[in-house]
Amino acid sequence: MRARELFEKAGLEYGGPDFEVSEVIFDSRKAGKGKVFVALRGSHTDGHKFIDKAIGAGSEVAVSEEAGINNIVVLDTKTALANLSHAFYGYPSRSLKLCGVTATNGKTTTTHMIAQLLRGVDPKVGLVGTAGHYLPTGRIQPDISNPTTTPYPTVIDEYLSEMKGAGSKYAVLELSSFGLECGRVIGLEFDAIGIGNITHCHHALLHGTHENYVKIKIDSLDLLKPEGVAVLNIEDQYYEDALSKVGGKKIITFGAKKGDIHIAGFRPTLKGSEIIANIFGKTHTYRLNVPSIANALNSLCAIGIVEAMGVQSAPLLGLLEQMPEIPGRWNWIDECQPFAVAVDKANTPAALETVAEHMESVRPKRKIIITNNVGEGDPKAREKLAEIASRTCDLTIITYGVAKGEDIDSTVNQFASFMEKHGGKYKIIKDRTEAIHWAINQAQEGDFIAILGRGDEDGMYIRGQWFEVDDRVEAKKALKARGFECN
Repeated sequence: MRARELFEKAGLEYGGPDFEVSEVIFDSRKAGKGKVFVALRGSHTDGHKFIDKAIGAGSEVAVSEEAGINNIVVLDTKTALANLSHAFYGYPSRSLKLCGVTATNGKTTTTHMIAQLLRGVDPKVGLVGTAGHYLPTGRIQPDISNPTTTPYPTVIDEYLSEMKGAGSKYAVLELSSFGLECGRVIGLEFDAIGIGNITHCHHALLHGTHENYVKIKIDSLDLLKPEGVAVLNIEDQYYEDALSKVGGKKIITFGAKKGDIHIAGFRPTLKGSEIIANIFGKTHTYRLNVPSIANALNSLCAIGIVEAMGVQSAPLLGLLEQMPEIPGRWNWIDECQPFAVAVDKANTPAALETVAEHMESVRPKRKIIITNNVGEGDPKAREKLAEIASRTCDLTIITYGVAKGEDIDSTVNQFASFMEKHGGKYKIIKDRTEAIHWAINQAQEGDFIAILGRGDEDGMYIRGQWFEVDDRVEAKKALKARGFECN
């Protein structure tokens, strides 16, 4: 595609040279002949500082918010990047039925449930999210050192284009608050958007205030097509705010006790649950292979999304029990040991509460958690995590974790002080691997050990240095070292 045609299709004025465009980029390190460089302002750096570098590397023009010899000036480069990307890839989202999910907790699981249900009518359904990007050609492992739940527009369009080319009918996107604020889904038109829950968590720090965080989540509904459907948790504290945003669009509600789709019966098991759901007045029974009432609610949101996409969910509910394991979400480490070991991402107060509730529901001898999440710069979230752990667990093992802009030892010590304040029993083992092995070595029959905060991450930065550690791998090693191994 020629440059003038690209900018015209993107709705942008263009007065630069005409040339064959090979790629739209935002990373100056990828600059070169035929590549349109878009300068983005980020939280850590400003792409405008690298315009000269991009031009020097061969890029003919730079899209910028500042005037310059080779600059195409726009009001907002985030919007320009999205529009240029959509135009370059031929607006692939318009050829797909597109749905998205946002929530404080459960986005990843809900999107995987949606994809699992839709596989019943479209084996090539695509999914873009935290635990990987699932394309018709296979899964793309996310970059754990720089994770992005909602990738940049150029990446999303590339994936959607591949889905379109492979004959996919449906695409599922996980919508993070950060991705929404950064404009990564600008210009996409959704057939359905679900808002699962909005609670306080450390993510709010990225947006200045909790109120801004809530607004960003609810404003995602602006991305709906005129005929699009909003799927809302009628029991969420921000339901009325979301309702006012929807306007005259169609709504499907879900909840534990009320809504178009709600729970009529729930029976927990160690690794899943049996659910009786009332779906538009008719009851249906199905099983999940992920536990907790929270995941039951996630399944209701998924059912609502599928219905909103024009697909009858009832004949597909049996697929949920067969859903492939989601990396880092309730991954069971089983070597035939007489106690339970699970790895989960849970890194917010609400997520920890969910884990604790499930642990209690199966009545273990002791409830032991290993957590590295120490609030990520938010002392309020840190104390809430400590309060929940103190109230619900018999032992909390505190390890090193993410310490954004804080001294990592101070965060661990502060978490410990909050544990003491709330009367919790804890042990500090800063080394993550050592903590996992210690917990499993002292585990007794009937115990439940939950290794939390990191999920499927295979490494972590500590004081700028990368350490390889995968909770799932280390737990399995510890079990085998103790002599447990299934034949």
